[in-house]
Amino acid sequence: MAANRATLQIYSGPHAMQDPTLRERLPRVTHPALVAWGESDRVVDTAYGRVYAAAIPDARFALIRSSGHLPQIETPAELLDLVWEFTEGQRTPAHRPNR
Repeated sequence: MAANRATLQIYSGPHAMQDPTLRERLPRVTHPALVAWGESDRVVDTAYGRVYAAAIPDARFALIRSSGHLPQIETPAELLDLVWEFTEGQRTPAHRPNR
C-alpha cells in the first residue's frame, strides 16, 4: 500500500485526493457508470459519492453496507457482485448468452 500511495503522489501531483476540474468533466461521461461506495468510508463520506454519481449522466450509485474506503480489499465479493450485476444490465440482447 505504501508503494501505491507513492505512485498516486507521482500521478496526482499537488491534487492528491482532489481534482479541481472533475465536477465540470463528469457530465461528459458517455458510458454507463457504476459508482460503488462503502457505507463506512471515513475518508470520503457517502454524500460525496451520491453527488459524484448524480453528476454523471445515467450513473448508478450503489452503497456497500459492510465496507469502508477500500471495498475491493474489505468486501471484494460484495463489490464483485455489484460489478457483475451492473455489467449484466448493460449487455445488449445480442451479447447475452443463451440460457
